[in-house]
Formats: sequence, C-alpha cells, structure tokens
Amino acid sequence: MVWNPLARANTPSNVLSHTLLALDRLSWASEWLKVRTREIAFSEEDCLSLAYGALFHDLGKQDTSFKNEAGRVHFYDHEAHSCRSAEGIMERFRFSNSMRTKVLHLIKNHMRILNFSEETKDAALRRLVNQMGNLTPLLVIFTLADKEASRGILSVPRDAVVESHCLRVMDLFQQEEIVHPPPLITGHDVMALAIPPDRELDTSLT
Repeated sequence: MVWNPLARANTPSNVLSHTLLALDRLSWASEWLKVRTREIAFSEEDCLSLAYGALFHDLGKQDTSFKNEAGRVHFYDHEAHSCRSAEGIMERFRFSNSMRTKVLHLIKNHMRILNFSEETKDAALRRLVNQMGNLTPLLVIFTLADKEASRGILSVPRDAVVESHCLRVMDLFQQEEIVHPPPLITGHDVMALAIPPDRELDTSLT
C-alpha cells in the first residue's frame, strides 16, 4: 500500500494508512515535546500503552462511518466503539489490567485536545489534566502523532492551535497541584474540630 500524505484520513479506506503513520510519528512527537518541555521518564509499560493506543484508537471507525448530505464522512463517537473493540482484543491476549486501563484511557480521550478551539479556556485544559493525571504526557504525545498522521485534514494554522494547547496542557501538568490537588480536608482538620474518631470517616480521608 502506498501512503499519500495528502490523502484524507477520515475515509474508511485510509484508516489503516492513518493508523500506521500515527504509530510511525510517535517517536517524532516524543522528541518534539522533549525539546520544548522538561523531560519526563516513561516506563516500558507507558511506551507500550502509547503504541497500542495508537494501534487501536480508530478501530471504531468501521462501525461509525457516516456520510452527510455534502458527501463528507464523519465518525461520530468512534472513540467509544474503539474502546470496546480494543478491550476485547486486550482481554483475549491477556494484557495486564494496568496496561488495559492506560490504553483505554488514551483511546477514550484521544480527540479531546484535537477538538479544542482557539478560544478554549484554561479551565477546560485544567479539567483534562485532572482527568488524565499521570497519563497526560502520553496523551499529548499521542495527540501530536495523530495530528501529524492527519495531514490533508488539519491546516497549518490548525496545527499551531493544537501544538499550543499541547504545550499549555504540559505546563499545567507540571504544576503538581493540578494533577495531585491537596485534599479538601485532612485528619488534622477533623481533630481540630474535636470530631469523635470514626472508622468510616478515617477511611474516606485516606
């Protein structure tokens, strides 16, 4: 199969080519991010989860292909369908629970940064970082690779928006209180209020 970099990736016949290119661009995306932010160490499982996420992320497109009146193809909610297909594959091949969780989380959220507009506020980016937690850098790398694999769809100005959001998301991630916010109330706060000890309350604070 010959890859045409100008082909549209949002047609069923080009999904495989897009997927292979996304996998190929992961190393480029990792390097792109490394020279622009503080370097982050990834485990072997992180790297494998990223690769499998890229491999499985568009499996749901075959079930969600829809052509509108203008002839444009859409894949509404393909993320959820991709997650279901990927989950079945990973269960069949006995992936670890930890890797399954990472892969599915990446697939479920892989369109979020791409769908942010130029007007998207920091609140939405902070919410994404909170929800992704320590998987935030993997999602950013995947987003950049997916963007590069979608040449022909995304324009250069659109690329700039995505890249800007990726850098801002990483900036927020590296502010530790965003990913690991302090508890609203601690055991010391309870003791200061002279509340009698309670086993259920103690469990809820840990």
